[in-house]
Amino acid sequence: MDDTGGGEARFLTAIAEHREAMLQLCRRLREHPRVVEARSGLDVRAYQAPGTVLESWVEAEVLDGTVLCWWLELRWEGDRWRIEASVLRNDDGGQDTARASPERSLFSLAAFAEELRKATAELTGPASEADLQA
Repeated sequence: MDDTGGGEARFLTAIAEHREAMLQLCRRLREHPRVVEARSGLDVRAYQAPGTVLESWVEAEVLDGTVLCWWLELRWEGDRWRIEASVLRNDDGGQDTARASPERSLFSLAAFAEELRKATAELTGPASEADLQA
């Protein structure tokens, strides 16, 4: 395969790998005894502010009615990429942040791919099951 796309190919591969990791998290959550339902999605939206955003999430409803959302958002801000990842808890009292990864600002596609992998691992790794217990 000709790799003349270089950074662009790594960019697309990093997004595909992120999506696969989120789908794996969703499958694991569906098997968890406290989870009633789990679903996953990925969307690209054009907002007035902050602009074009890729949003990726896994939601799990647990037995007590709480909904947990593993959320990742990435966007281009004119001169840099920004990646934000968090776990949100929604219940009768509203929404709060259960866990957040450090926000990442990146200036190159190469850095973007590596940092997206790190953010994804933090979001979907072993701590993801622990989020159900919190």
